[in-house]
Amino acid sequence: MVPETRAQIGDLVRTMRLASRCSQREYAKLCGVSPRVLMAVEAGSTKVHVETLEKLLRPFSYRVGVVRTVE
Repeated sequence: MVPETRAQIGDLVRTMRLASRCSQREYAKLCGVSPRVLMAVEAGSTKVHVETLEKLLRPFSYRVGVVRTVE
């Protein structure tokens, strides 16, 4: 599975979780967040704090960053 370039955060997190073949409960435990938080992020029903997103990306060695575009 390859994430979309213009996908929502929840869709990207779900794609990564499914690629790891984990249930929501397993992935939440692996990331150190509650299953409820993971479910809300994947559903897009909550705003994601940077710290939480960092935790959700950690199993794939990704980090949150800001990239400046040159126009």
